Amino acid sequence: MGASCTTVVIPKVLFINGFTGMLLIVNHQSKIYKPAPQNLEELLAIELKPHSKGIAVAVNGQVIQKANWANCPLQESDSILIITATQGG
Repeated sequence: MGASCTTVVIPKVLFINGFTGMLLIVNHQSKIYKPAPQNLEELLAIELKPHSKGIAVAVNGQVIQKANWANCPLQESDSILIITATQGG
């Protein structure tokens, strides 16, 4: 069973020479998001096609159930692993 994410946290925002955004590590790649996604569901809306199915997500090594995506806040430098099921043979 996956971990649930219910902590309420105000995300840190990265400031680099007047640029604001949030640094996240998504599938082992550092990315800066502007505006910063407030939760996992918002990040997945940016990263995935609409109505994607067969998705598994972990934040900092903890699997997050789909029902908890909207309640899982993101913080600066979080590591997010997004796995999509593929068909083939």
